[in-house]
Amino acid sequence: MKKLIYCLLCLFVTFATFAQADTTKHNEPSKQIEDSIFVVVDVLAEFSGGREELSNFLSNNINIPAVVKKKSLNGGKNVIKFVIEIDGSVSNVTLVRRMEGCPECDDEAMKAVKMMPKWTPAKKDGKIVRSRFILPIEFWYKK
Repeated sequence: MKKLIYCLLCLFVTFATFAQADTTKHNEPSKQIEDSIFVVVDVLAEFSGGREELSNFLSNNINIPAVVKKKSLNGGKNVIKFVIEIDGSVSNVTLVRRMEGCPECDDEAMKAVKMMPKWTPAKKDGKIVRSRFILPIEFWYKK
């Protein structure tokens, strides 16, 4: 059986401070914190079951495009950025880096990320917060 194998490097963007809210237009400090998307947190957001389950989920939900086999594009990588909401749902899915020569791979990776079940959300100062997550997905084809 043909299978997609990929390496997940769960990278987190690390800045000295947390990011401002993407769409905050509120003047109330408590609402502004609620709407902020953090990149530095005390407890990172986590896929239910951890990294191994995340790998399993992606492996089961990404179909390898024919172009990977045809052009031997093993090792190609795309990078996807998304937000883990307070309720654990995934939102704001964005393709940050395309896989060279395989737009179908980008589509497959985006589709799988949008299908993800709820995560355990991040925490900052003991409170559940929205957080940014950056996920590189590397494509490998094995016969």
